[in-house]
Amino acid sequence: MVLRRFFQASFSLHVMLCALMLLIVVSHASLSTSTATPTAFSQQSLSNINQENMTSLLEAKNNNTRTYSGRLSRSDIPPFHWIVSGSLLGLVVVSGFIISQFARSHRSAKSSLYYWLFKRNILPASRSSVVNDLVGFTVGEVCLLVIYVACVFSWFFYGLVFERRPHTMLNKVAKGFGYATIFNFSLILMPVSRHSVWTWIFNVSYERAIRFHRMLGFSNILLLTLHAILYAAEFYRRDKFTSLFVWNKNLFIKVNILAGIISWLAMILLTILSLPFIRRHLWNTFQFCHVVLAIIVFIFGHLHLPYKLMIPFTGAGIVLYGSDVLIRYLSFATNWSVMSMSFGHHFVSVRKCEIKAHEHIGVTTAILTCDRSLILSGSDASINEGSGLLNEDPLRILEQKAKQLCLGKFINLWVWEISAWESHPFSITDVSMPDMSTIELRLDIKETGGASEAWSGQLNWLASDTDKAVSVMARFDGPFGALTIPLNQPKAVEHYDLILLFAGGIGITAVNSLTKYCAAHNPNTYLTWVVRSPEYLKLLPELLPMREHVTTYVTRGADPNRTDYIAGRPSWEKIIRRQTKSVGRCKNVAVVVCGPGSMVIDVLSACREVEVAWGTRFHIHTESFEM
Repeated sequence: MVLRRFFQASFSLHVMLCALMLLIVVSHASLSTSTATPTAFSQQSLSNINQENMTSLLEAKNNNTRTYSGRLSRSDIPPFHWIVSGSLLGLVVVSGFIISQFARSHRSAKSSLYYWLFKRNILPASRSSVVNDLVGFTVGEVCLLVIYVACVFSWFFYGLVFERRPHTMLNKVAKGFGYATIFNFSLILMPVSRHSVWTWIFNVSYERAIRFHRMLGFSNILLLTLHAILYAAEFYRRDKFTSLFVWNKNLFIKVNILAGIISWLAMILLTILSLPFIRRHLWNTFQFCHVVLAIIVFIFGHLHLPYKLMIPFTGAGIVLYGSDVLIRYLSFATNWSVMSMSFGHHFVSVRKCEIKAHEHIGVTTAILTCDRSLILSGSDASINEGSGLLNEDPLRILEQKAKQLCLGKFINLWVWEISAWESHPFSITDVSMPDMSTIELRLDIKETGGASEAWSGQLNWLASDTDKAVSVMARFDGPFGALTIPLNQPKAVEHYDLILLFAGGIGITAVNSLTKYCAAHNPNTYLTWVVRSPEYLKLLPELLPMREHVTTYVTRGADPNRTDYIAGRPSWEKIIRRQTKSVGRCKNVAVVVCGPGSMVIDVLSACREVEVAWGTRFHIHTESFEM
């Protein structure tokens, strides 16, 4: 029981680990400063010292305390890279927490400053996800990027001037890139933890934080490559190129160049296997290779340098990510209902999981039945006054609160009949409560391959043998996800002049509940759903009566005699202009779009065109099928 409660308090665990790693770094800095001996002397002072002092100086030199005329030694240079990066990162954490708290409030819907700083991309979106990662920034993200570059430069400059040996500038620059790589290694694991204090501080779900992990990865391979090439050029110039491939047995004490080369080659291979084409088409291969190669990179990266140059800085990220993995896999192995009390995430076996196939459209519906406490904690079982539900029965109140908490969220699902270890993320289509102690989560899973090719295809095959629902054994981790605009708050929904939702095909799963919730609080809520076949309309028949809020486009096999949908493809710009004009060219519009990447880009481009023409401010939240 004690161990179980320990793992439940993941927030406290992460805070304590951060404090511990900070203490280690400070202690390391104090130790380095207190044990250093001033050794820099000018030419004039060296000529004036007597024979006794010269003897002491030679003894100090024999004890590896090198002295060079006019050169900076270790004791002369304060650890300014720690001061600069620590101060700037502290500023980021504090300001990020304040901004994220404001973003959660309804006031962000009307704030012009918040919109221009944090919601509007400087450049239009591109069809390339890699390009969007590199240039799709808001002003606030550019400020964050400038701070990151300043931190990297402080580490590079320290490595440049810290070089005590009388080597060439090429050698010093290579060492500067090495120090910058150490700083990158200390950050690269921070965004990938699912149950992390950082995602809570910045109100960014881990699947969105992955973008920064990718950016740090590209930056890391660039710095590491420059470090390796410059050092290789220096060793070649000195006719010592073959010494690069000699294994140094003094591990963690002296530099092991061969270990660094192995780490660099593993990093190159890891980067190649992380490219979008490979990642999306060979997901399981990518996931396995990514973990194995990352372990190789970190192990040989630490063997490359003395322990005091690497471990104090990378240890925080490794321990925090390791604790997150330990929490998840211990709960998985022991069948615990482990919950992160601060973040509301769970890793549980469900009471029951029933699946049913819609063979005409290749979609499998899964109904997960679990305990109410997994979604609603004690403090969550209350409804605020703005919801308008205080006069309803308690079951209705709790159900609406559960729906509100799951808006825009997803879970990672395991099905034992397919694989005990493989999981995939799926949006929560809807939430219901048949009684006061039970919650049912609905997932709609699109088949992406045959029964022998893909996980979703195997799930569809399990449910396709009969017209009845099939029971399977399942677990889930979550719910995860966070809306980047506060549409889960009634006051914020009311503050927007217009709410536009766009879904492509199975993308309706991410906006189904959101459409119903927003329509209940703002009459200017409109959903545009584009599907290939009219059969998709049978998936969510409850949307059909919402004709004043929902418009469906069918691109293939449309029946011209039917009036419940429109045949053909929509013009996103015309739809946005028409809806915006219908409410008087409104100033603040919330946009949620979920669908294929090309559709997301088209909607974003249409929003930019209307913004330029009419000055409308679009607060946009996007979801995409692409990882």
